[in-house]
Amino acid sequence: MGNLRVLDLFKTGINSLPSYISTLANLVSLYLNDCSSLAELLPLEVKMPDNIELFDIRGTLLGKLPNQIGTMCNLRCLRVSLGQKGCNHNIGEEVEIPPGTITSELASLEKLSTLFIHFPSISSLQIFVTNSISWKNTQMNWENNTFRFFKFFIGCCERQHPYSSDVSRILASRQLGFSTDEEIPPINDRSIDDISPVNDQVSSVDQVLKHASAFELVGNSVVESLSEFDLTNA
Repeated sequence: MGNLRVLDLFKTGINSLPSYISTLANLVSLYLNDCSSLAELLPLEVKMPDNIELFDIRGTLLGKLPNQIGTMCNLRCLRVSLGQKGCNHNIGEEVEIPPGTITSELASLEKLSTLFIHFPSISSLQIFVTNSISWKNTQMNWENNTFRFFKFFIGCCERQHPYSSDVSRILASRQLGFSTDEEIPPINDRSIDDISPVNDQVSSVDQVLKHASAFELVGNSVVESLSEFDLTNA
């Protein structure tokens, strides 16, 4: 299978990948979306193919990004829903993905042009926005940078709007969904001199909103006014 360029395993029952996946030198697209039994990709010592540009692991049991993600230097499109199966309303818990996971494994990817990801908290988003090379380059020169499309969802993934896919098809090349019940201060109550962690986290939401073409405030029981979000520059 040395000439294989696309491997699509959508909605299969696999629970891991074979170690020989690392030998597929020409593989550029790997689809593992909706593999609901997939809990582990590869052992630590096994590399992912170097040339992968598209990697889709939405709807799996993976609780964190694979350790190999930082070495996938050609990755351009990453679609992931960490903890997709972790929002369990029956026990009233949501699996919390350590924010450092997002920092260490996404920050070094320089060629990202598309990122679909579920952030369990605002602090997770903040760490990505603060440390990601791709995002920083985009902030400085958005129109000319390769980072073109994103879909960020903050909070419990099961609160997504039932017609969210319709929104995506219309205008949402850059989409922010917000369902976390974390409280954020209204714009008028914020100060540029405030260096508190909460202010830094809210600033990261404002940065993403500035570039978003669609904003979904879904299933949030805390927000009482849109003045809590800076929509004037969106």
